[in-house]
Formats: sequence, structure tokens, C-alpha cells
Amino acid sequence: MTVQGKNAFEGATSVDYPTLGEDYVEYVLQTLHQEGVKVIPSQPVASHAFGLLGRRPEELVRALRTLQKYQPQEADLYLPVIAATLKEAAADIEIKKIEELGDLACAVFGRVANAEVEASGLFSASALGAYSSMPHGCREAGRLLLPRGLWCPTCCRWPGLSCP
Repeated sequence: MTVQGKNAFEGATSVDYPTLGEDYVEYVLQTLHQEGVKVIPSQPVASHAFGLLGRRPEELVRALRTLQKYQPQEADLYLPVIAATLKEAAADIEIKKIEELGDLACAVFGRVANAEVEASGLFSASALGAYSSMPHGCREAGRLLLPRGLWCPTCCRWPGLSCP
């Protein structure tokens, strides 16, 4: 996004906003209670689910809507399962996006996923040679990153970056 040496966002200010946390979850739960919603989880369970979902309000609302299919006493049991399922679905969507980029993207993704330490030199001569011998499986690479906490499909961040 440059034209004649000028950047589209040159001079723009970058502002860091605070991450939503416990107070936001408490507000959402209080609002649900005031609206007469029957199935409401406890604050600790809802906060854990919110963190699992990358602290994204729209995903928390989606999980809480799904939770309404269950009995009130089952809320704390099912919300973590619902959150994990939504996170897994988001991972599948992000991996599909990488697969659509082609074999090289999958090979780079696989290299990052299989690295024991931070992956570097992703496009060096030795790395490019190694890509030709790698099995091209984005889904397998993504599955390696998720449990290690190196990639979050919810906020689409890569190794070395943490979720907001």
C-alpha cells in the first residue's frame, strides 16, 4: 500500500487499548441476569471461557447463546466444552485459509509448527530446499502449534506474539 514512496498510514497514531477482562465478563453476566436469561455460568468459568476464546466479546456471546440449550445447573459443565469447540472451529477456518494459499504456505507453516525454538530464516536457501521434502499438511502443522500455545486461531497471531 505504497504509492510513490508514500505509505497509506504514514503519520497515523497507534493506540494500545486495554484488554477486556474479568470486569467485562462480570458485566456480561449481570446483563444476562437482568434480562432474565435462565442459563448463566459462574464468573470463574465464564472468565476462563472468555480467555480460551481469545478475549473476543462476539465469541463469548456466541458461546453463551449456545449454552442456552442446556439446563441452568449444567452451565459450568458445558461452557468450557462449547468454548473449546468454537476455538477448534476457528482453528479449522484459519488452517483452511493457509491451505488455500498453496503448498509453499503450508510448508512454511509446517516449518514454524515443527520448530522447537522460534523459527527463523523461513525463506533462506536451506529452508527453501527443505520445503520441497516436507509433507505439506497445514492441518497437522496447526495441530502441533495449538497445544504448545504458539498459535491462536481466535486472534490469528503467530509464534512469539501473545493474545491480547
